[in-house]
Amino acid sequence: MASNTRYTPLLVFLNRLAAFVRSRPEANGGEIVAALHQIISHTATGSVTGYGTPGLSSDNPDNPNSCPTPLAMPGVQVRVTDGAQNAQTYANGDGVYELFDSENEFSVESSLVGEWCTINNQAGDDLHVYGLSTLSSPDVDLVFNEAADQCFLQDQQQFATAQVNAFVHVQRTHDWFRGHVPDPFESPGIDSKCER
Repeated sequence: MASNTRYTPLLVFLNRLAAFVRSRPEANGGEIVAALHQIISHTATGSVTGYGTPGLSSDNPDNPNSCPTPLAMPGVQVRVTDGAQNAQTYANGDGVYELFDSENEFSVESSLVGEWCTINNQAGDDLHVYGLSTLSSPDVDLVFNEAADQCFLQDQQQFATAQVNAFVHVQRTHDWFRGHVPDPFESPGIDSKCER
């Protein structure tokens, strides 16, 4: 069984029934009555990254380390947009996700919506990334603002980099705070989900 497939109990039952019939010569003369091999769903896996400013300094010419680099997007929501189940999940701390759907192919989408924050771009469109997961190519790596691979952007890409920076730092701040204040009664609201 491939790692990107799941089988239903009905399929397992039918395969066992076919094996039982084959092993009993008195049942239907020993001929195979039914055999079924069908992929009921598949798993899309991948990572979500975005070009952001490394470290804690801003993206400006005075910061020699401010060239946007790929950053993992922990806690970002990833969802199926045209599948049968329209599943969703959140990327783990390394920006890795796993989704299931019963369609043979489906679109995977992400925007800067997470468990603890949502980024709304007041200067234009919010960032979105899309990918297609198929049975032959189930892995989908999503990259926000891929064009932001130059230093000191003066065009619209600087706003995309700022959105990625904001998202990553809010997630990191939440995780740091949660790690240092484990009692939610001491920090009311820290684990309140972000409602869009």
